[in-house]
Amino acid sequence: MLLIKKASGDNFIIEEEKVGTKLDVQALIDDLNNKISSTKEGNSEVVAKLDTDVPKITKEQLSKINTVISTFNTTFGSTSTSSRATNITLGAKAVNGTLLMPGDQFSFNKIVGDTTPDKGYQKGGAYIGDEVVEDYGGGICQVSSTLHNAVLRAGILPDYRINHSMTVGYVPLGLDATIFYGATDYTFTNSTQYPIYIEGYASGGKVYFNLYSNSSLIGKTYDFPTETTETIAAPVKYEDDPNLEVGKEVVARPGSNGYKVKAYRVTYENGKEISRELMNSDYYKPAPKVIKRGTKPVQPKETTPTTPPANQATPPNTTTPPSNGGAQ
Repeated sequence: MLLIKKASGDNFIIEEEKVGTKLDVQALIDDLNNKISSTKEGNSEVVAKLDTDVPKITKEQLSKINTVISTFNTTFGSTSTSSRATNITLGAKAVNGTLLMPGDQFSFNKIVGDTTPDKGYQKGGAYIGDEVVEDYGGGICQVSSTLHNAVLRAGILPDYRINHSMTVGYVPLGLDATIFYGATDYTFTNSTQYPIYIEGYASGGKVYFNLYSNSSLIGKTYDFPTETTETIAAPVKYEDDPNLEVGKEVVARPGSNGYKVKAYRVTYENGKEISRELMNSDYYKPAPKVIKRGTKPVQPKETTPTTPPANQATPPNTTTPPSNGGAQ
């Protein structure tokens, strides 16, 4: 495959394509069968036909990549554990350097693969049902969501994208893209007439994606307003806790509201709005507020009986008796 590598700025190092040769296998099989079926004494010659193998991707095509056409970043530094930060860094690195020719489809799950520990992924928070659990690759959805927003700003809509089951804080509601290897993917197609090169990396507590292509694609700009059409209050869920005394309650999980959200794409040309379209309608279910309620019987407080003071000797009488009137 032709090598393209990001250099400094908007520059790329592009390897010259090489024309090769390939064996026409079917022609060889046909010739061999013909020789076998018409066996005669003596030697038979079988001809192996070689065809010219012209590369599908050329340096001329890749040289059309000359500028960044969209960029987006999200922050994870102050809200993530070191494990989650590691997963985000690895995910961005896996996507980095992806080349999409016109008509090529990007699949997040195919590019990144399963987030297994042998690849360096660690356990981080992930949504399972209405709970946050520790799972390998936790945080990888921030990578797919950040990429999704960069892709949108290049004027490309996704082929397949769904929102998280519950809310996330790193992008606006309606603009996230969840993935789960083997079940939920994020895909889009390069619908332009030029190659697209994806640069992705994590630095300084942020994850970045830059899409590079031809400067002729720059002109239209996009905005993505969202509208919350309904708010669903978080339900309260009580759980008995035998370690807490009766009458005591502790909030185990604060919960979060649910929402119904619409996201739109507004297109501008020369600073003027030329179109407004609904992209997606999403539902984020509420997460219950979990309160631990004590069931442990209250133990009566022990009281210390009051002990009267020990008997003390009667102090001697030091009072002077009255005088009888005579000298002593």
